[in-house]
Amino acid sequence: MPRHSVVLAVFGLTVLTASVSARGLNELEGVTYSNETPPYAVVVAPDAQIPLPLNSDQFKDPEIREMYKVAFLLRRVLLQLPCHCACHERAGHKSLYACYVANIGDECYSAECEVCLDEAKMADTMTKEGASVEDIRGALAARFGDEPSHTH
Repeated sequence: MPRHSVVLAVFGLTVLTASVSARGLNELEGVTYSNETPPYAVVVAPDAQIPLPLNSDQFKDPEIREMYKVAFLLRRVLLQLPCHCACHERAGHKSLYACYVANIGDECYSAECEVCLDEAKMADTMTKEGASVEDIRGALAARFGDEPSHTH
């Protein structure tokens, strides 16, 4: 299973190292997932060590770069959102965030999926407008429907 390692200095005070696959998100300490389809995190403990998404600088497309930056900034939000691209069936993902942690070339990673990119864009806009995670989940379900769709 492909893995990647990332080191981040946060405000010069803390260094966080993450080495995890997208499936590895399913086993994070302090994170509990729903039994819904598609799944999402229902509990994310304040001290949960959430790994970082892929580095946005490696992508040439400005929209893709921007959505990976959004994933970095809103990782707790995206972890609590389902993805409607059927990645839970194909790749075992349990949240939208898993698509942004997945390595290039994995079964599902966001840079090649319009659904994943559109969902993150909606989450970003709605978060900036003050929407709750529950409101964002509802909007995603209304936009993408209950049935997952794969658009890679």
